Formats: sequence, structure tokens, C-alpha cells
Amino acid sequence: MRRQLRTSIARMEAKGLDEETRSDLAKLVCVRVSGHVERAFRELTSAFAYGRSDPRVAEYVASKVARTSNLGGNELIAVLKTFDQKWATAMEQFFDADPDAKDALDSIVAGRHRIAHGHDHGVSPNTVKAWFVAVDRVVAKLEEIVDPPS
Repeated sequence: MRRQLRTSIARMEAKGLDEETRSDLAKLVCVRVSGHVERAFRELTSAFAYGRSDPRVAEYVASKVARTSNLGGNELIAVLKTFDQKWATAMEQFFDADPDAKDALDSIVAGRHRIAHGHDHGVSPNTVKAWFVAVDRVVAKLEEIVDPPS
């Protein structure tokens, strides 16, 4: 997903695009970055459950996390807490150390809502690119928490 998002950002930044097209691409990237977090959460937690649980339990967990959406910073911490308090604490500490990452995550989710409901989105190409960079740090931390390197 990271590679696809980087490709979308490169298209958004291509020379010769008119501002309306660039703005439309920024909206698309905003929605996809929000999906990047949700997808990473779902894949990581489902893999965790399948690797450590009875298949029936893992199926239940996977079905529950499949409906997880709108993962702003506080929501991500809350859902991590349902798995393991240590995971939630690690994400809280990460956000304390990198408040820009939490702000970007919250902004991406809010932007996605505004776009989906037809409101003025206020998402510029430069802003959405900066949000992606910061939100990708959140995803990297999530990977480290849920599936730490051996």
C-alpha cells in the first residue's frame, strides 16, 4: 500500500496538471491514506490472532476488526487497548513523542469525512503529502507494536 500511495502522490505532484485535477488527486490520496491505516490495523491484528489463537477465535477477531474504521489517534489507542494494554501504552508514548503524527492521523480522518460528505475538504497536495509521511510513521509504529521484529 505504501508504494501505491507514493505513486499516487507522485501523480498528484506531476508537472502540467491544472489545480482542479491536483486538488481532486489530493482528495483521493487523503481517502487512501486513511484506508492505509485501517488496512494495516486489520491485517496486523488478524495475523496476530491467526498466529496465536484457535482458528475459531481468530475468525471472530478477524470479523470484528474488519469493521474497524475511522481510526484517529484516540480511536487507535482505544482499539489497541482491547487487545493489550501494553500496545495502547506504546502507541500513547509514540504519540507523546511525535504529536505531529497523531495530528496528521486525526486530520486525515477528518479530511476523509469532509470529502465523503461533500464538504469543503481544505486538503492541499502539499498538506496531504505531509500527512502521508506522518501517518506512515504511525503505521510503522503499529507494525512494530503488533508484529515486533524477532
